[in-house]
Amino acid sequence: MEEHITNETVENGSAAIAIDMGASISLPLEESGEESGASKSDTLISNDYLSKLFLCVLVWVIIILGFIGIIDPYGVSPLQINLSGINTYKPKRIDIDRLIKPYEVWRYQPKTIFLGTSRIQQSIDPSVLDGTDLAPAYNAAVPAATITENAAFLEEYIKSDPNLKQVFFELFIYAFISNLPEVQPKGITAYIADAVSFHFSSSAFTDSLKTWEYNHTSTERPAFIHPRGYWVRPENWDISMNFVPQNYAAYVLGAEKQVRPMQFRDQPFAVLQHLQDLCDKKGIKLTFIITPNYPWDDYRLLSTGYVNFVREFYQRVSTLHTVYSFAQNTGPTIEPVSGKMKYWSEPLHFSRGMGAMIQSSLANPKDPKMPKNFMLRITPSSIDTAVKIRFDNLQLWRKQNPSYPKIFEMTKRLVFHGSPSGLLDIQKQTLTIEGKTYFIQSGIGTVETARKANDSLTISGWTVDTRLKSSVDTIVATAGNKVIAQTLPGVGRYDIEHGFGINTRPAGFTLKMPKASGSIRVFAIKNNIAGQLSSEVSAINGQLIAPMKGELKEKNLKINGINYPVKSSKEMIGAIESAGSISSGYKISGWALDKSANLPVQLLVATKGDKIIAMTKPIFDRPDVNTKIKPMGFFMDIPAIKQIKVFAIMKNGTAIVLASNMAKKRQITKNK
Repeated sequence: MEEHITNETVENGSAAIAIDMGASISLPLEESGEESGASKSDTLISNDYLSKLFLCVLVWVIIILGFIGIIDPYGVSPLQINLSGINTYKPKRIDIDRLIKPYEVWRYQPKTIFLGTSRIQQSIDPSVLDGTDLAPAYNAAVPAATITENAAFLEEYIKSDPNLKQVFFELFIYAFISNLPEVQPKGITAYIADAVSFHFSSSAFTDSLKTWEYNHTSTERPAFIHPRGYWVRPENWDISMNFVPQNYAAYVLGAEKQVRPMQFRDQPFAVLQHLQDLCDKKGIKLTFIITPNYPWDDYRLLSTGYVNFVREFYQRVSTLHTVYSFAQNTGPTIEPVSGKMKYWSEPLHFSRGMGAMIQSSLANPKDPKMPKNFMLRITPSSIDTAVKIRFDNLQLWRKQNPSYPKIFEMTKRLVFHGSPSGLLDIQKQTLTIEGKTYFIQSGIGTVETARKANDSLTISGWTVDTRLKSSVDTIVATAGNKVIAQTLPGVGRYDIEHGFGINTRPAGFTLKMPKASGSIRVFAIKNNIAGQLSSEVSAINGQLIAPMKGELKEKNLKINGINYPVKSSKEMIGAIESAGSISSGYKISGWALDKSANLPVQLLVATKGDKIIAMTKPIFDRPDVNTKIKPMGFFMDIPAIKQIKVFAIMKNGTAIVLASNMAKKRQITKNK
């Protein structure tokens, strides 16, 4: 009789087990001791494991949250713990500043806030207002904020800060030349979500790790946001690197070329009127401030025909209740460029020194300590006066600072009209550009790199004017006998400027030229001289036209009409250490120092026979030779390597020949 395999359900404490023989038997669960014990053990292990797992997770969460709270990468933790080498600097705060500002306005409940772009963020330290009727104040400005974004911020702050009584709102003229996307104020839900993310998110944890790592390893203070909302520039900020006339001119003219002509849009002005009405309704005083421009930018407006553009701007904002202008080109606004400027960080951003004066004027409009016309109220009746003062003062500045207008006009021609026409006359050793003739000499500097494209060649290098100890005016490339490209020096080269002096900044350049037939040469223009640069790349293949001016006769080295007696030295004052082949000859390197004066040498001069073939100065440090005298190391491009001598010119006016430390077995390396 055929048996069938069956599965029976659990009933009355017994379980049905199917076996392959077809027979079915039932075993009571309580009688199956082995199976029953295993089930209980699994349950106990499971419960114990889950409780321990939960405890471990809880401990880790507490540790992580405690770590975030202590490190406080955004400066918002209620613990406010400051540990040197652990969390003092908070560079990650900058990345999310526009998220944190609404949180901090709610947290601090200030009486006064400042709204605007990075210009306000970098310049307004609200502590200036401490002790006045405007305190406590907070800087709520964020970089690149539009009019509509700041309007949304203000609507948020009115709701979250019942103590708010005074708002200063920046008017930056270029913020009004385009229609802006609408920005809606955030609701309470978004506020809570942002606040939670500052304390309890994976980003907060990873930023805490990065904050700790930075504080633990970095030796320089970074840029950071102060608890009162303003940006503090990094410790290594170099003002002179940011005030490069040709760079700024090229930047603003390039931007203007994209939107030329600039025209105002109605929408941003309508937003201002809406904010005025809102603040009037809430009993909040709203003051609009026209922030200053450095004269470089106002000259741009003058040169490109935008004086009436400024007048129209004043007319449009003059209908608002309270508008003050700080753009009169007077006092701190026209501070001369230097490495220690008090009122400007760079041409687009004024510093906290300027911000302090602005705040003092706002707190006390009749402050006698302020320069005349530093602050002017803009009303329909004051527009003509404001425009006249602004541009009359600019014209005075222009006469006192002729170099910037000259650079700007040359840059404007290059941006809007391209490279000039010109001819190279090799026989006469002259270069003529748009009717002006330059006499060719051997220049100081070199072309170091070249990058070819299908229809162009881009080169870079450095050059300086050693006669005037300054940067050159412009760099020109020729192909055959025609000028094909022109640019201005615009790249900071610390390695070069360290040796030749800060006034040679910028010493670096980049020049893009079209592909052309004929030998290519590069010249550095200064006054009436075109100095031909040597080259380390094969793309610049024109031979040097004019020899270096000077000669070596018997024991006298003559350079540009000045005699330097050749002397010997018992001490080692320098050496040529290496040489390599380049396009225009050879590149040698070494070091030299003036031991008797405890100074760098004044000049390094290479000769072949009785002719001077190259000159340079030490440009980099050599702590392996001497840690106190800086700089000592030099590079020099020379057209020949045989029978050369290199002389170091000392402070006492003597010339001493350098030894050669190149091993006899070392051959001059050939670049492939």
